[in-house]
Amino acid sequence: MSIMKLLPAVITLAVAGCAYPSNVANDMAHMGDPIYDNCRRDADPLSDYGARCAEEADPKVQAAKAEQIRQSAVQQRLATETTQQNLAARQRAELAKGYSPITVQNFILDGKKLATRNAKRSLTGVYLPVGNLELLFETNADAIQFSNGENPNSPTVYLQTENASRPFRGQLLAWCSNPASAYVGCNVHVLGRATMCVLSGPFGSQRNVPCVSVDDGSVGGL
Repeated sequence: MSIMKLLPAVITLAVAGCAYPSNVANDMAHMGDPIYDNCRRDADPLSDYGARCAEEADPKVQAAKAEQIRQSAVQQRLATETTQQNLAARQRAELAKGYSPITVQNFILDGKKLATRNAKRSLTGVYLPVGNLELLFETNADAIQFSNGENPNSPTVYLQTENASRPFRGQLLAWCSNPASAYVGCNVHVLGRATMCVLSGPFGSQRNVPCVSVDDGSVGGL
C-alpha cells in the first residue's frame, strides 16, 4: 500500500489520539488488530486508551484469558459431575432403605394408590408452610405463584413433618422461618410414607387427600 493511501488513516489516528501521544503510537502499531480496534472503538477518544487496549490485545494476555476460561469450564464440569455422583450415591442409599424417588406431579397422580400401601417415597421440591399446612411444590416459581394468589390450584403435595427426625425439623426451623422463605419457599428433599390426611375447610368441611408423612430430609443444597 502506498504512503499516499496510508496518509489519511495516519492523519485520522493522529487526530483521534492527539490527547495522549501513546495513543498514536499504539494506533499505528496495532492497526488492523480486531481486538485492539474493538477496545479502541469502545474507549473515550480523549482518554489514554492506547496502553490499555495494547495490553488487552497482547497475545500473552489473550492466552491467559483463554486459559482462565478453560479452567473455569473444567471446574464447572467437575462440580457438576461431583453433584451428580453425590445425588446418585444418595439415591442408592435411600433405595436400600426402601425409599423410591417420585416427583411431585407423579405423587399427585398416584398418591391415593400409594397411600393404600403406605409406600415409602423420596421427593425433592420447594417447601412452603401456609397456616397449618405444609406444602411441597415442584419449583420455586410454583411456590411464588401460590404465595401471590396467582395460581391457588398449583400442583402441591401435603406434608406432615411432626414425626420427622429432630435434625430435619431443626433445619426447617432454621432455614424456612425467615421472611424470604415464607414467600418463595425453601428447597428440600424429604423421605416419607404415603398416607391419607384430613384437611379442614371453611364452615367445618373436611376432605381426605394423599399426603406424605415425613421421616427425614434435608434443606438447602440437594
